[in-house]
Amino acid sequence: MRKIISYVEGQNPALSLLVIPISITFRGILEGSLEYMRNLHFQTTLFKSFLFFFLHQGAFYFAVFVWLSVFLAIFSRRPVLKTFNVVATFSPLIVLPPVVDAFLGGGFRLRYIFSWEDVEAVLLHFFNPFVELRGITYGMRLEITLAIVGFALYTYMHRKRLPPAILSAVSAFFTLMFIGSLPGVLYAITGSGEALSAASVSLIPDDTMRYSLLEVFALTFGLVAFSYMYRPGFLMGVLTLRVQKLPFYLSMGLLGFFLGWKVGGHLWPRPFGNPFDYLAVFGILLGLTFAHHFAVLVNDHFDREIDRVNEKRTPLLKGELGESELKSTAAVLFSMALATFLSVGWDAFLLGLALMGLAWVYSAPPMRTKRLYFVSTLTIGLIALFCQYLGASPWLMGQTLLAYPSDVALATVLGVTLAFNVKDVEDEKGDRVFGVFTNYTVFGMRLGRVLSGVFMLLAYVLIPLVLRLPEALYVAVPVGLLAGFIASRPRFYENVLWGLFFLFLLPVAYMYLKRGVRPNFELSLRTYNHGNYAVMAFREEGMERGERVLDSLLRVLPCDERLLVMKLELLKNTRPKDALEFFGDVRRRCRIDGRILSVMAETHLKLGEHERALELAREALKVGEVGAYRVLARVYYEKGMLYRATRYANLYRKYVKVRP
Repeated sequence: MRKIISYVEGQNPALSLLVIPISITFRGILEGSLEYMRNLHFQTTLFKSFLFFFLHQGAFYFAVFVWLSVFLAIFSRRPVLKTFNVVATFSPLIVLPPVVDAFLGGGFRLRYIFSWEDVEAVLLHFFNPFVELRGITYGMRLEITLAIVGFALYTYMHRKRLPPAILSAVSAFFTLMFIGSLPGVLYAITGSGEALSAASVSLIPDDTMRYSLLEVFALTFGLVAFSYMYRPGFLMGVLTLRVQKLPFYLSMGLLGFFLGWKVGGHLWPRPFGNPFDYLAVFGILLGLTFAHHFAVLVNDHFDREIDRVNEKRTPLLKGELGESELKSTAAVLFSMALATFLSVGWDAFLLGLALMGLAWVYSAPPMRTKRLYFVSTLTIGLIALFCQYLGASPWLMGQTLLAYPSDVALATVLGVTLAFNVKDVEDEKGDRVFGVFTNYTVFGMRLGRVLSGVFMLLAYVLIPLVLRLPEALYVAVPVGLLAGFIASRPRFYENVLWGLFFLFLLPVAYMYLKRGVRPNFELSLRTYNHGNYAVMAFREEGMERGERVLDSLLRVLPCDERLLVMKLELLKNTRPKDALEFFGDVRRRCRIDGRILSVMAETHLKLGEHERALELAREALKVGEVGAYRVLARVYYEKGMLYRATRYANLYRKYVKVRP
């Protein structure tokens, strides 16, 4: 055993890392096929399936494995890369639960742990096979038991002491329980069960994305702890990457968020009525932080020779990051940024990808726009604009570029393009050697400094004019004169210039918002949150209004499964004969899933047509709709066949895990 562990510990961590996504993929395939969904995709739509496999499961398991590596390193006193190799190599253990559950009948409905009663039951009865636990199947209990036993054995093998081995096992157990119950933790904090429902309305449009964002937060803190365990200097080198510039990009994201609220907030029934609306803001800021640090590392890599000439003390040149560490860290930051943006929304993902694409184009050959006079700062202006677009995207539902105020977009690009020329003063020596064209290399230091001061003043003056805020000139002119004077100095007073920028931004933003935002494009109800909007229309405005909204959405998405189920449920309860006619039309033009068949079986049962109800319920069972067991139980009960009714009712309870 010791030889096997030594071999595993000595592997390349990059190769061990690849085992994890393979394990996650097989877990998702088996869980979807053998557990409650009985569907390889695991979800009802392909997009939700994509989110589940590559976002939700990915963020959850990576968070778990990173934290397990950290705790195993703490208690075993082994290097964290070695414990990561062990955890990653044995990650295929996660495919065990659906296989074990299949031998026990399969079809278990997996749930999060939401109540303190469930937590108490887990703590008291986890190792008691005669007590069934809500949300944790027997396969999962075996998987976790093997994991904590492995932790104890590994720690004891290296420490030769029982207390660290026990603490290691306990840490593994509570890590798995806590990260696996994060939605329940949020529920306990907020008391809002509706926020966790797939039917709830939130700036984060999909429940899979909402759960994923919680896991991304857990993974982020895990990566910080992992980096510290790896090398404290490495962590500080990454965290402090040009941190003085980060507030600018975060402020651009926040500005976009508030402008998006002003432009599109009227479409939302209860803005900030859902806790995930607040978490969306933190998700945007976290994603922009990852993107900023990725961009800095890319720039440091391609500018290393220029920085060496300029004697800049970047983490790469100071030795805090090696070349291979820089590349792997940049890859992690890029992946984390995309995962965070996708957890906020599909629009945020696309805009974030474009944002980091601009950062790459700015620094990397062959384009490397930082070499080109004015094109360099224009690229940074576009990056600042896309930070705003990204912040506004949760409110504007796919219409961000159309609806976002064009005067703000123009003012941002124009202001940054002019003002950011001053940043090149500290790089003049290296830029001249390597052919980078700036104010200082094209016109010389003396004239270049004057031009930078003039451009700075112009930026401050033009922004209020573009925004049609002449009253803001009372702030812009004095601040711009001071900023222009400082920009014309031989030294780069970066922190002072940032302070003046925020001194200017806050009152101008206040004046602009107070005046009223003028969108370019009149937003209307679109389709991205279609199911949630229909649900809210029924809840907030009554049956008649809800049905009108539902019908309008069906005209846009005539075969959307969720909308069809909602329509059939409505007709079943109010006009069952109309439901039959509607179903006949749907079946001619759309793909039918088990939920629709089950609803129609209930409709025929309501009309007293038992044979047709039985036929449709059995058809629904063939495609994995276990809810049809309930329909069969009701049909046989009404027919007086109590034995069969009881049998199907028991099957329904078994697969859906409904507690008495």
